[in-house]
Amino acid sequence: MKFENSLEDKVTIVGDTSMFHLGSRCNYTEFRKLVNNKYKIIQEIPYDAFGTDFIAFDGFFKKIKKTKWWDNLCKSNLIIVHGEGLTEKCEDYVYPYLYFSKIGGILGIKSHLVNFSMYEAEPFIDLLENFSYMACRDILTHEHLRDLGFDPELSFDCCVLGVNLERKIEHDGSVALIKGRHSFDERLARKFGAPIRYNCCWTWEKEAISLPSIKDYVDCISNSQVTLSTSFHGNILSFLSGIPFISIDRSNKKYQALDIELLPKNKTEILRNPRKADNRKVIQVHYNNIINKLRERAILNCI
Repeated sequence: MKFENSLEDKVTIVGDTSMFHLGSRCNYTEFRKLVNNKYKIIQEIPYDAFGTDFIAFDGFFKKIKKTKWWDNLCKSNLIIVHGEGLTEKCEDYVYPYLYFSKIGGILGIKSHLVNFSMYEAEPFIDLLENFSYMACRDILTHEHLRDLGFDPELSFDCCVLGVNLERKIEHDGSVALIKGRHSFDERLARKFGAPIRYNCCWTWEKEAISLPSIKDYVDCISNSQVTLSTSFHGNILSFLSGIPFISIDRSNKKYQALDIELLPKNKTEILRNPRKADNRKVIQVHYNNIINKLRERAILNCI
């Protein structure tokens, strides 16, 4: 097999999210570059490879040994579980990803859990303890795991490695709408300005703008005064667009985490009047002050 680099350690990545939506693809593309600079990637297992029903470890272990992935798992020196949004809650579908910590132990190799959120970790403690390294993507996961006795690194989503900040001084009065898993009442957007829907993450059922790349979306979204979003990556794209965002979905702590990490302390004043030129300048200065630290954190997803 011909590899792209000359490094000797071989890695299996579990959780290839490049086919989920465009925001995830941007993140995974940059994450993969990090890994490929350090290791020989010999296989990538898709995020949706294991189904959603619960399976005990013994059953999963027997099953994985019969798959096309087993031979390369045995050849790997490292398993990297790329968590993204796969581990946020205590759900049955979470277990297979965490089982790779035990599989790593059986094979006598290291296992890493990276770029993940997790807010209900108590049932998974025994599995988390088997990982050689953990790097979570948000501050609330970091606090939660530390409360349980773990000491993970605080990383960040890898989108910030692939796209530069936009800093447009003027806006066109529009409001960018970015959909996540959940829709939202668009009447709120009309309080700010003319709404424009973007298909940069989850796809709208209504008419929306579709563009070929994340950079194209960032360029267009940067013309708006504010973003309304129910998408984790939508909020990050708004950050990269240099404009404030309002998280409409409160069903998951990952949105709260981005509010804490990306928006300035005086965010209430800015979000009440995003049209104001001074507020736009304040948000862009703040974003510029934190972008390099976020990039340093993102690099911690691969050591």
